[in-house]
Amino acid sequence: MNDWQWFEDFEAAALARGDRERARMRQIHRDAYKCAETDPDRTLFLLAEGRLLAQTLKEPWWVLLFDHWLVHITLYNKCDYRNVLEPAVRNVLEIRKPEYAGFPQKLWMLGDLIQIYVCLDPLSFVQEIEQSLAELNVELPAETDSAGYLFLFHQLDAAVNQSRYDDALRIALHMRTEGQADPVRSTGDYYLIPIYRCLCHLYHLRGDWAEVAIWAVAGEELARQLDHKQPLCAFLIWQAVIAQSHGEKTEAANLYRSAISRMSRLKSPPERDYFDALCLYHELCGNPERSLKIRVQEVETFVSQGRGYDEFDARLAKLRLLSRMGHDSRQDLLDARQMTRKFRRPECYLAKIEQITTDDQTKTIT
Repeated sequence: MNDWQWFEDFEAAALARGDRERARMRQIHRDAYKCAETDPDRTLFLLAEGRLLAQTLKEPWWVLLFDHWLVHITLYNKCDYRNVLEPAVRNVLEIRKPEYAGFPQKLWMLGDLIQIYVCLDPLSFVQEIEQSLAELNVELPAETDSAGYLFLFHQLDAAVNQSRYDDALRIALHMRTEGQADPVRSTGDYYLIPIYRCLCHLYHLRGDWAEVAIWAVAGEELARQLDHKQPLCAFLIWQAVIAQSHGEKTEAANLYRSAISRMSRLKSPPERDYFDALCLYHELCGNPERSLKIRVQEVETFVSQGRGYDEFDARLAKLRLLSRMGHDSRQDLLDARQMTRKFRRPECYLAKIEQITTDDQTKTIT
């Protein structure tokens, strides 16, 4: 059974008996999802409308569906983590009640909770992440055709945010194989886009630019095919980085402008990999001051979204850039150390600050 079969069957039965109010709930979700990338605030408004209708019609499965997607869109499209932990926990507790046995999106709710742990405080929530992954794994044989992908994606995110990059690359390559071999091409292609995006990021960390180029091109093709707008911007920026590194300045500038123009039309904020590629592009263009401005914007973005780990990671990236530029970084170092107090185990994050090597501190951009 796929993620939506129960709800689609419910809609078909409602239409067959002329009950348009109940059938409208599924259409509300479709309309909401269509604008998730371009206007997530409207998506949340529509989901809230759907929830109210479901509550009025006394349809608890639909109420829970809208509750889940209100959290999901807030996480993945608004990228706002300030007030989502409580409703995500509430959804998971609700789904464990007997009356929701067989609910086809239980895995997604567990996944939302893991995502929150991973993005808020991945070094302190290690036990909670492992426990939630174990529960997710137990549920894998259950209802949904996306189960394997969801489990692996959350394993992948945890590995990346816990700096276990070898594990992350192993998982990502396995997922690429699974996605490319998926007999249901719509499902496989849907999940290949974030896999290719993650491969660009992981190979960039390794300095393997040939691999970054491969997955940026493959990702662009698939993102255009499925009209995934924000990933397309990231793939274009990675290609601009590659072109600039090869001295193809005109091609690089065209790719850069295309990505920037597309991103400016979206209301969903950029992700970390987009910021990384953007800063690297400007450094390669000999404009580290522009990169520094972007790092400042990145920190501000993640502060406003309550994304604790992303904010911390952005502060480390800014520190490294300041060191390479030969700028005074004492205030930024103090700010990074002070922000570790937000975490349950600040010593884990203080250790990462100390891992900024002497080479990083003494390099200058020439």
